[in-house]
Amino acid sequence: MPDDTSSWGTGTSITCEIASSLDSHDPTDVNCVGGNSTDLCPMTYKVCVTCRKISSQVYIRVQSNGIPKHCYGTTEDGGEYPNQRHIDFEVKWNQFRVGDYNYIETQIDQESEVDGLLCNRSVTSSLNMFSDSGYTEVSGSDNLDYISGYAFDNISILNALTPGGNDALQYNIEYEQTLDQCL
Repeated sequence: MPDDTSSWGTGTSITCEIASSLDSHDPTDVNCVGGNSTDLCPMTYKVCVTCRKISSQVYIRVQSNGIPKHCYGTTEDGGEYPNQRHIDFEVKWNQFRVGDYNYIETQIDQESEVDGLLCNRSVTSSLNMFSDSGYTEVSGSDNLDYISGYAFDNISILNALTPGGNDALQYNIEYEQTLDQCL
């Protein structure tokens, strides 16, 4: 895939449509990219994972627009909706990471040390990657520092802390409602 998301090809298009509701709690609108809600919505998700080899080292590059490959709806006006992203990074493939740890037991054997690690929003920052991982965010990519992984359905798995560094479910009812709606 080229670096510019507009030239990432056609991707896979899906058309989301809300059928007749069976229950009063069923979604009444599809949340489209960009925020409009309607009963019919076209969306295109794009994800590409490529491998390349330099000498004996294999590199994996992930490119995605972050759009889910499934439809979802809401019963509320102004609900959450997918946003087009520009996710583009590369990392060395290293099958020998078993037994490698970012922290050893003596670094996190006190409650304050564990809290300092788990309550640190920047723990998923690229600055905290193994130095030999070869992790590189390709120029133009969105800031990926608060993403801790990617699901098979093209959705980013976000760090579980609020921008203020608090547990999203414990300290902010707005985040709690958003996360609970996704379960």
